Amino acid sequence: MLGKLFAQTAQATPDKPALIAGSRKVSYREFDARTQALACGLLREGLRPGDRVAIHLPNSIETAMIYIACFKAGLIPVPCKTGLKPDELEFVLEHSQARAYVAHSTLYDRFSAVRSKLPAIERIVLVDQESPQNEAVNFDALLAHDSKTQLPPAAPDAGAVILYTSGTTARPKGILHTHQSLWHCARLHAEAFELRSDERQLLMCPMMHMSGLLQLLTTVFIGDTAIIVPPLDPAAALDAIEQERCTHMLGLPVAYHFMVREQERSPRRVDSIRSALGGGDSVPVALIQAFQSAFGVPIREGHGMSECVPNIVNPLVGLRPGSLGRPLPGVEARVDAAPGEAGELLLRTPAMFACYWRDEEETRRAFQDGFLRTGDLARIDEDGFFWFAGRCKEIIVRGAANISPQEVEDIICQHPAVAQAGVVGVPDAVWGESVCAFVVLKAGAAAAIDDLRAFLLERLGDWKVPDLIYFKHELPLGSTGKINRRLLREVARATATGGK
Repeated sequence: MLGKLFAQTAQATPDKPALIAGSRKVSYREFDARTQALACGLLREGLRPGDRVAIHLPNSIETAMIYIACFKAGLIPVPCKTGLKPDELEFVLEHSQARAYVAHSTLYDRFSAVRSKLPAIERIVLVDQESPQNEAVNFDALLAHDSKTQLPPAAPDAGAVILYTSGTTARPKGILHTHQSLWHCARLHAEAFELRSDERQLLMCPMMHMSGLLQLLTTVFIGDTAIIVPPLDPAAALDAIEQERCTHMLGLPVAYHFMVREQERSPRRVDSIRSALGGGDSVPVALIQAFQSAFGVPIREGHGMSECVPNIVNPLVGLRPGSLGRPLPGVEARVDAAPGEAGELLLRTPAMFACYWRDEEETRRAFQDGFLRTGDLARIDEDGFFWFAGRCKEIIVRGAANISPQEVEDIICQHPAVAQAGVVGVPDAVWGESVCAFVVLKAGAAAAIDDLRAFLLERLGDWKVPDLIYFKHELPLGSTGKINRRLLREVARATATGGK
């Protein structure tokens, strides 16, 4: 379904730039031909429709190509965050039952460290391969395949992508979207911002996340041009806006924060920007005001999650800074509380994911009377605007990345000197939340903060490693003997102004 949509867009505007990354430009005609050849190449390597293909790539034209090629071939891409450490990568590849692994050569060492534990991986494809690797096929070699083979379009309800995101469990959950649900994600994004085929979208969100994938899908949906830059590189983002006259962007609050600072330091011409969507975490009103002063347009805050996005967006006319906005047409949103009070935000939308991969119980728990339980708290005002009021889950959201406290605690407790650990989030002016760990050492054991951090950096993505680590004699426990994270958060916030 998505592959057919892309082919139709390419036929309508063959010579139009589809993707721009630095000095590289790829037209829709060239993009269509290359992704068709790549799709055929993957199938000739022995993959079959429905197989999972792990992709471990930075933002690039090649990343866009492998996504579209998988959609055309009926394969299911499994994006792997570039910051994953070997053990984290192993879990995603094993849990998704991936049969192929496509990576940038600079990330291959993460995979090679756990290769012997992943017998299900039968094909390895490397991008920008500098020297031959055992088993590996060069990405460019797959592009040499015949691109004229007709590929049957995937069914609307066929699996399209599995996105791994952390929650309250120790391990990430695999979010399975179908071709149809992703189509609706792109449609809702385009309609919410009245995006046209003459847009030039700044794609600065990580393409291994739902936010970056959403912009790629929207580009295909409306036939506009995506300008790809590295995530969290404000200078590159502002240069792209000035040089390519970008009109629309989607960003995390932390990215917008850095862009405002960079624009104040070294102004670029940014008057081409017509709209900006802020997602992943609540956007402070002060940041919205600073962004409007620097860029001439407000950040339109909204609500979205990997399971379904976008859902609620602030209207351009009558925008209310600080609110999430109103539900988009076709999206049902309600709050599980009395009128005017905060309660869990519940959603029902055509852009809804299909299930959590290989986890029927977690899928069942995620829904209530057909509505997705978001884990976010919100209230609705008298005009129907939704206002974020916190989270009922214990996840930590740092720069829009979900972090499971339990996952971090489990790794800390693997240190030979540690007896117990408690992890919570504390407010952070730039990242939204910082990770804070309280550690109880074993009797007679010793460990320094730097030693613990080095231990964690070998086993966790950098963004999960605690920014703050405190040693305690004991941790607050609930009546069942579990760590009382509510009390621990209070301790963290009271202690955060002290030394580490």
